[in-house]
Amino acid sequence: MTLLKRILWLLLILVPVYVGVVIVSGTLLAHSRYYANLPYKRIAGFMHTRLQEVKNYPQVDVMVLGSSHAYKGVDPRIFEENRIRVFNMGSGMQTPEISYTLLNRYVDSLQPGLVLYSANPEVFDNAQIWSLMDVLSNMPPNWPVVKRALASADIRVINVLIFSLYQHLTGQATQVVEPPVMEDDTYVKAGYVERKYGRYSAKTTFDPFHLNFSSRQIRYYQKMCDLLHQRHIPLVVFQSPIPAAKRKQCDNLDEFNALICQEDCNYLDYNQRCNFPDTLFYDVSHLNQDGIRLMNTDIIQTIIHNQLIQQ
Repeated sequence: MTLLKRILWLLLILVPVYVGVVIVSGTLLAHSRYYANLPYKRIAGFMHTRLQEVKNYPQVDVMVLGSSHAYKGVDPRIFEENRIRVFNMGSGMQTPEISYTLLNRYVDSLQPGLVLYSANPEVFDNAQIWSLMDVLSNMPPNWPVVKRALASADIRVINVLIFSLYQHLTGQATQVVEPPVMEDDTYVKAGYVERKYGRYSAKTTFDPFHLNFSSRQIRYYQKMCDLLHQRHIPLVVFQSPIPAAKRKQCDNLDEFNALICQEDCNYLDYNQRCNFPDTLFYDVSHLNQDGIRLMNTDIIQTIIHNQLIQQ
């Protein structure tokens, strides 16, 4: 027997064994904090609940995409006050690649008149795999996501893929009931997550930092813009503010702004727009409910003033 044949036979034996080990381990330990290599449904953000709700959600005026700055930053209730129906498809550390995947999957069912995208500079780094594992854990398997998981070459992603396929094939994935409250976060209808009210203490010091932008994620941001352009759906991109002390330590935010503005969109940079003192944040990255109302009100005024949706 040649060496190649021996390797093939060994793979035929080891692959099913490994799959079996992942399934057994996942069944017993997937939700244990001690099993770091299989973070199945262990990423905060209520993605399971969000994907269950969107299945039967009616047509919307605005579809929201992006990271936690989206699902913790765009409150559908504030938009409803202005008779604008919103569904928030944000998820934890959502990369442009995952945003494009979700847009492609749900744009036909939600039929948005406008897409509101939260441009978080940190998720334009290709090293971010958490949003991929979040989608793998909660979304029915589809080839683009499976292909991306296989290409990641990350054992955690592969393990989540294996266990998620098993959960969906056995029907167990649909039996999960996610609690509406997790620690300080509460799921609100239409995809929003409200944080328990708090105020940032502003005692943190920050070292200088440089943002890295992946060509792959830039390409998916462009693909998302192209898809919306082809469908004649307006795009509003916003960058959620961060505390001034942190912002001043970043040496290339202007580079990110230029990247975003290369595409045909309405861009709202809230680091330069409106005034957000530290009292309007609950941590070093997220606005509290007072800050969210200020930002959301400005977004709504921009949408109405520019007649970006039909009312």
